[in-house]
Amino acid sequence: MEVEKADILHKHTIRIHELQTEINDLINTQTNQEEEYKCAMDDMEQLNVENSEYLEKIQEYEKRVVELEEQESEFEASRVKFR
Repeated sequence: MEVEKADILHKHTIRIHELQTEINDLINTQTNQEEEYKCAMDDMEQLNVENSEYLEKIQEYEKRVVELEEQESEFEASRVKFR
């Protein structure tokens, strides 16, 4: 009877160790995934900043194009007057 109890105890001890190992593996996986997620979020935030900067530049260029087109129209209009 004592041998059976010792055998059962040994099997349970092994199973507990296996479960602890599995828990540790899951915790490590979760930690790694959280780090990857944080890096991805940081990258996305940086891209959003860069996109905002590019959008501002594009808007500035578009505004400048409109200004140049208006100047060109004014110049053409004044050229026509002096002909």
